[in-house]
Amino acid sequence: LLLIDIPDNLSATFDLIKNRFELHWDKLHFAVTYEVELSFEGNSISTADAPIDIGNNRDSSQMVAFIDTSGLIVDRTYAVRVRAVKDEKKSPWSQRVNVRLTKPAPVEVARQLYQDGVTASFVGSEMKRRFPNINRQDFAIAMRDGNWSKLNTALAMNSAYQNLTTGDVVRALLAAWPVSK
Repeated sequence: LLLIDIPDNLSATFDLIKNRFELHWDKLHFAVTYEVELSFEGNSISTADAPIDIGNNRDSSQMVAFIDTSGLIVDRTYAVRVRAVKDEKKSPWSQRVNVRLTKPAPVEVARQLYQDGVTASFVGSEMKRRFPNINRQDFAIAMRDGNWSKLNTALAMNSAYQNLTTGDVVRALLAAWPVSK
C-alpha cells in the first residue's frame, strides 16, 4: 500500500493585473502529478470556466498553479485545495484556502503597474481598457495616488484618450495636483 502525502503549505493570492489566482504549495519529494480544485460555497467549478495551469516554481521546493479568473464572478470568496496523484492513487485533499476575487479600483491598478515598472503608455492603455468610462480627472488622481509623476500621467493620458488637447491634460493634472496658494 503506497500512501501519498498531502501537499503542505498551500497559499493563494489574487493577481489583479493578470486577473488570476496564484497558488503555491510545497513540492513532494517524489514524482507525482497534482490536482487543484476550485470551489464556491462547496460546489466545484469546472476547469472550462476557470482554466488551471500547474507548474514548477523557480524555487525547486515549491509548486505553482495559476487559475484564470476571467470566467468567474467578482466579489466572491472562492476556495482552493490541492492533492497529489501517483498512478491510480490519490492523496487526501489539502486544507482549503480561501481567496477573494475583487474588482480592483483604478488606483490599485495604477499602483501595481507602477510597482511592476511598466511604461506610462502601457499604463494608459491598460487603465482605459479596464476602466473604459473613467473620466480624465479621476484617471489623473488614480495615477497620482499610484505614485506616478505628472509627466508620466500626461504620457499615460495620451495613450488612454484620443483627441486630447493640452488644456484637457492641464485640467486633469490640476485636478490631481492642485496648485496651493
